[in-house]
Amino acid sequence: MLEPAGYDEEHWTAPHNDASLWTLQLADAFGTRSKAVFITFMQQLERLTGKAYWDDDAKQWRIDENEFSASLAIVNSTKPRNEIEACQAAQMVALHLLTMKCAAYAIRHEHDSRSAMTVAKLCNAFSGQVEAMQTLKGKRRTARQSITVKKEVSYHAHQHDHRGGCNTCDLPHGRKDSNAATIDDPSHTVRSKDTGGNVVPLPRSKGKDAV
Repeated sequence: MLEPAGYDEEHWTAPHNDASLWTLQLADAFGTRSKAVFITFMQQLERLTGKAYWDDDAKQWRIDENEFSASLAIVNSTKPRNEIEACQAAQMVALHLLTMKCAAYAIRHEHDSRSAMTVAKLCNAFSGQVEAMQTLKGKRRTARQSITVKKEVSYHAHQHDHRGGCNTCDLPHGRKDSNAATIDDPSHTVRSKDTGGNVVPLPRSKGKDAV
């Protein structure tokens, strides 16, 4: 709860009547045991908050109490365990408020491409802040992919028997029909005068010797 303090400044007070408990709650929200630390953070969050209305009785501008309470709730939701994590949470609040204000301006000026690009960069920066917070808390998950390369050598031998018959019955590629492949010898045979019909083969090398 905020109370006017003059000169457009305000003091926050406990939402209940136990001031000591409120001090402990603020210290727990920022993960610290130092009163000076959470007072500094509260003052910084207060400066981030926009003005809501003019208070005629107090003669000063009053800050948006809902926005201020929301900022404090965002910090508290991150459950900071120390001052470093509290700094990270406060920066996330500041970056979020700036992103939303720039986004509102970009929507009103839809032809301003630079504002849209700025909003996109701020969104990426906020995502980086979230990852940084998860890293500080040790909750960041890194996915690793391992690829194993294996070399396999296979030897496939084909054996053909062209002698006919059923010699190919046990072969994987054997032919059992009469159209099985046969060996064609392109060389011609010369018949001798032998009445037995014996075939005299041609010599393997050319020469002048008689057949």
